Amino acid sequence: MIAVIITLAKPSTGLEIINKIPLERRKKILSNIINLKEVFPDIGDMENTILHLQGIVHDLQEKTESYKKSEKIDFHSDDTLINILDLASLKERQKMITILKENEPEQFKRLEPYLIEFNDILKFIDRHIQLILRNADSRKLAVALVNNKKVQKRVFMNMNKRSMNYVKEEIAYMTPVTEKDIKEAEIYMVGLMRDLMKKKVIVLSGQGENTLIQ
Repeated sequence: MIAVIITLAKPSTGLEIINKIPLERRKKILSNIINLKEVFPDIGDMENTILHLQGIVHDLQEKTESYKKSEKIDFHSDDTLINILDLASLKERQKMITILKENEPEQFKRLEPYLIEFNDILKFIDRHIQLILRNADSRKLAVALVNNKKVQKRVFMNMNKRSMNYVKEEIAYMTPVTEKDIKEAEIYMVGLMRDLMKKKVIVLSGQGENTLIQ
């Protein structure tokens, strides 16, 4: 039931729950999540589990209520795990990836293409970077770029002059941002990249093209 709770929760809550679970039990729960597709819920059991997780599952209460009349619940557990991994620290992320690789290698193959980070924008060809940038919020892009000179250079190469100057000004005159602000902006950009990948609009590649925006 904890796997169900984590899948229904916000990714931040799911990560908090996972981090409070001993490592050996965490392996089983991560395996349960990646294999979770649908369930015929025992609402009484779910509510009892929530009581044991008081303080970190407040956001689940409305969701639990909405499922009481459901015959079954369909899950998007891959998305749940990807979102949790996005929020995790580098150390936490690597631990969970190792657990999934070792315990659920076949299922992990579904996730692996989408386990990207913001710096992976450098792995797209220029034409695909341009598609990403056209869909991006300029303010959030600027925050993601603020301390990342390497990515800045490649991004600016793929922007028209007006857009590039706008983002540069955003960075230059930006009020101080926290690591949390940067992380949230990077997660936004990664989500955008991932959505375009799922739609097969862009694909990862080790090589770039010199197809600049007119």
